[in-house]
Amino acid sequence: MSAVGQLKGQPMKISGVHIWRGRSTSLERTLEIGHLIGRLARPGDVISLHGELGAGKTQMVRGIAQGMGVRDSVASPTYVLVHEYPTADRNLTLVHIDAYRMHDENDLESIGWGTQGRQELRQDAVVAIEWAEKLEQTLGDDVLDVSLTHAGETARDITIAPRGKWVARMAALRQELDR
Repeated sequence: MSAVGQLKGQPMKISGVHIWRGRSTSLERTLEIGHLIGRLARPGDVISLHGELGAGKTQMVRGIAQGMGVRDSVASPTYVLVHEYPTADRNLTLVHIDAYRMHDENDLESIGWGTQGRQELRQDAVVAIEWAEKLEQTLGDDVLDVSLTHAGETARDITIAPRGKWVARMAALRQELDR
């Protein structure tokens, strides 16, 4: 069975917002899900990633980078807080933030995420944030929430919930995810 056939999500409607839930049974499928998200990403988007250590957040960002056309190898920015990756042909940058070690707004300001709302860092960029729950008040309204939980050694339960501008793209994303 192909990796695509290993995962079928069930769309749900919670508080008027459609979400997608599914299970990835392999690293390759997790990367593929990220790739599909990356293909739909637009300048100014925020993708918040939630999950415990080892849940696959960085793997998901690697897939997002591939879908956006990033050719560089993506590494976790745990100790440097942020990495930036230009795309090859979309005139777009992926900004990858690891908020695990962030404590307050000063940490955010040091990487260009101003207190008034992310404008400098988000311009011409897609921002993917691991441990985004630490920055929830600063994310804004246009966010794609991606939660990953362990469901076995290589399996992950994944929930994708759109907010703001992402809601309009969710039907296209769901269609691709359910193939």
